[in-house]
Amino acid sequence: MLIAVVGTGTDVGKTWAGARLCAALVEAGWSVAVRKPAQSGDPGDPGDATVLAAATGEPPEIVCPPHRRYPVAMAPPMAAEIASMAAPTVADLVAEVEASWPDPAPDVGVVETAGGVASPMGAATPRSLDLAASGPNDDAAALCALLDPDVVLLVADAGLGTLSATRTAIAYLRNGLGVAAVGDAEPVRPPSLRRCGGPRGAGDRRVEPL
Repeated sequence: MLIAVVGTGTDVGKTWAGARLCAALVEAGWSVAVRKPAQSGDPGDPGDATVLAAATGEPPEIVCPPHRRYPVAMAPPMAAEIASMAAPTVADLVAEVEASWPDPAPDVGVVETAGGVASPMGAATPRSLDLAASGPNDDAAALCALLDPDVVLLVADAGLGTLSATRTAIAYLRNGLGVAAVGDAEPVRPPSLRRCGGPRGAGDRRVEPL
């Protein structure tokens, strides 16, 4: 099973929720591998990969390779430009993730994106006119579409305005993906998971407590 962890925005708790998810799966006896295709932040910040790696027992440099870590707190392709580093395309990031899974394959693979669902993850690439209506090809939603996960976990904060942000993110994701769950994350309590939609093709459903 492949789970993509995305967010309604930056600093909503994706990494915290993703780490708790991984830790719970490991505790339940599942083999779990987690990946952060690219991350950016201040040089002194341990980074999301360190937090995620602690949940699965993997080395942080496997969770997010050193050449995909950018020392500027901006969207990865913009941080790469400022740091005079080459920005990968979303396709590059997906290929690296897929090549990095352990052998034998884990029961569950978890991939956490950066920023919100429409935040740039990689360098934009030219597209043909017949794809022009399908949306950007450089953001977290595009990365998810290429990953083709079984479940998309959308993490939202619990602040004022989160319903609008969540509905907007779900509508944006459903351009190419079904959203199987919505969670909210705060550092003082566990994430509250709620159903929203279902696996691809399951159609719309109301948000309801699990």
